[in-house]
Amino acid sequence: MIITKEELIKMVYSEKELQNVDNRIPPILWAMLDTSEYVMDYNENSAGRLTNLYAKLWQKHNGDIVSYLMKKKGIERNGSILYKRIIKYTDEVYILQEKIIDEIHDKVRQSKKKSIFTTEKAILIDDDSLSYSLSNNSYLKELTVHSLLDNNGYGYSYYILSIHQLANLLDYINKL
Repeated sequence: MIITKEELIKMVYSEKELQNVDNRIPPILWAMLDTSEYVMDYNENSAGRLTNLYAKLWQKHNGDIVSYLMKKKGIERNGSILYKRIIKYTDEVYILQEKIIDEIHDKVRQSKKKSIFTTEKAILIDDDSLSYSLSNNSYLKELTVHSLLDNNGYGYSYYILSIHQLANLLDYINKL
């Protein structure tokens, strides 16, 4: 089964959002990108943002786009070009997530501060906008090499945070 770019755009954007999406991308980018995967999205920025449709679909369905597309379009797991692209994108996101976590771990190892809860080196999160909720009545307080620690000292896996949240944490650490 082949899904056209227009069908993919309709899966990604609502009717209202579609009014601010242009499926044409600037000619200067044609040699660098697969134009069938990108649109110019003017919904959040009047200057437009080059947007990968698979990345946007990934975000919209919290990473479970394979199941979504299989239900929506009856896409077969093997042999489908779209399925192969989704798997490729999933692998790329996973690799990026691993790189971000590894870099955070490296920064924690270089930290001179100790955790207020353990004897490990830690980076304290003082920025309220990065004090992500980890569970009921608990929020991110510290980063250690082994885990995220909440305000009560309980540990959580780095994988409970989205890739966007992890990237924000890495940006914060790099500014320290």
